[in-house]
Amino acid sequence: MRKIKEYGFFYIIISLIKIFIAYILYLIGPKKSKKKIVLLGEHLGKKYEDNAAVFHKYLVDKANNKYDSYWLYDDKIIDPCLKEIKNAVVLGSVFNYYLFFKSNYVIYTHSLSLDVAPFINKLLFLNNKTKIIYVSHGVEGFKKVLNNKNARNLLKECHYINCLSRYEYQIKHNDWHIPDSKLFITGMPRLDNLINKESYERQKSILFFPTWREWLITKNTNDLLQSSYYRNIIMLTKNQHIKKLLSEKNIELKIVLHPFMEKYFNTSWSSNVQLFNLNDFADKNIQQELIGADILITDYSSVAWDFYYMNKPIIFFHFDQCEYEKKRGSYLNLDTDIFGYKAKNIQEISTTLNYILDNNITKNSFYSKIHNYFDFVDDKNCYRLYKTLEMLNN
Repeated sequence: MRKIKEYGFFYIIISLIKIFIAYILYLIGPKKSKKKIVLLGEHLGKKYEDNAAVFHKYLVDKANNKYDSYWLYDDKIIDPCLKEIKNAVVLGSVFNYYLFFKSNYVIYTHSLSLDVAPFINKLLFLNNKTKIIYVSHGVEGFKKVLNNKNARNLLKECHYINCLSRYEYQIKHNDWHIPDSKLFITGMPRLDNLINKESYERQKSILFFPTWREWLITKNTNDLLQSSYYRNIIMLTKNQHIKKLLSEKNIELKIVLHPFMEKYFNTSWSSNVQLFNLNDFADKNIQQELIGADILITDYSSVAWDFYYMNKPIIFFHFDQCEYEKKRGSYLNLDTDIFGYKAKNIQEISTTLNYILDNNITKNSFYSKIHNYFDFVDDKNCYRLYKTLEMLNN
């Protein structure tokens, strides 16, 4: 955790003192509130764009008469937008902990202690009334969990876990061994923003969004530079046929890399190729980029699900499928279950892009099987989660 590294054990002691003060204030203060209290957080308090953020905005706009909905943010992040959010509270403040003890619901997307209240996962015995709900950041499917630690933590920390659909429910129930009583299906709140975007201004862009390979984290830089992962990204950016196609069609290729990769890409780029890392999107919402893009190229990233929801073309670049299946694994059959064109090398990427652009293909050709993975394809995901809160009230 960044703050522990920055301040050491002093930060832990200060946090525990804040928790103690907040708990005393809770014990001596009024127990009942006119409205139910909901605490929401995500991305370590650094962003306001994912499932928890979209649902927070929904509660503020549509259910303010029933719920006081508070958003938690890291005040060390220099982003004025975070402080302008209605009912924004500093993560790790005394008021943050006080609200946790007062709250009826907590909703988070990554980690209870990092998104909602530092270290509170170790002190849950102090609060047995708040219902804690995990609304996962990404859709499960392309990446198997490396071990069951994540599932064990979820079982310890939260009471309920949201699912995209019956497909994802089966993964969490059968593979993660989450009890049926903890699972409910509502869809993902952020997907509400992806429906009916035909009038959104297209950016004439192709988004290349490769996922990270955790086995490339090594002290030996050559392991990364000699990897098929690195080499294929470089070859894609330098391929003359793709460069020519981008120029002729006046289309931009936007490459979004993991922050670990940034220092290894000091090569020059053509006028039609832009390089970003995920941190560059602090000021740009990733979802806006997805909405504006015409085509997605990815390998195994969960952003493919969002793009599929919008019914737009996807190219799956599976240049290292055998290695990926061996070292990480997928819940999907990567030969038969994917919902886009498949390419195993740069030449197939170039050929597929030519086919899509020459034939003016703007829809996903595999859209007919979307209900294999999504129970709902609409803009009512927030509403269904809201109705779940109402059900839990009773």
